[in-house]
Amino acid sequence: MNAEHLLTHFDRIADAPDAVPRLRRFILDLAVRGKLVEQDSNDEPAAELLKRIAAEKARPVKAGEIGKPKPLLPLFGKVDELMALCDRLEASLVTGDETRGRLIDTLLHEALESDEEQAEAGWRQG
Repeated sequence: MNAEHLLTHFDRIADAPDAVPRLRRFILDLAVRGKLVEQDSNDEPAAELLKRIAAEKARPVKAGEIGKPKPLLPLFGKVDELMALCDRLEASLVTGDETRGRLIDTLLHEALESDEEQAEAGWRQG
């Protein structure tokens, strides 16, 4: 699915029970993959940009102006961990909603069935 397809079918997609979280994930995925806007072939590749950023950040460290920065890898691991936790929470909420819906349906069915039996018994007695 691409952004154009999404917009074409937005009304139908938006009616899905978990539409908003799924749309957010989809848009984030498109953004991360560079699919939200036209890509310029003249743009510097991300790997080169990251090398330039690393070199620029290392310059003041080498000059003794600042201390060595802490690595970001633990931060990325924590983000992944928190995202997984959000996914589990969302799944748990969906499961809870589904269970609650089934419980309400069952209770209503039993209550209506009981009312029908009482009404039928009243007709027999009357």
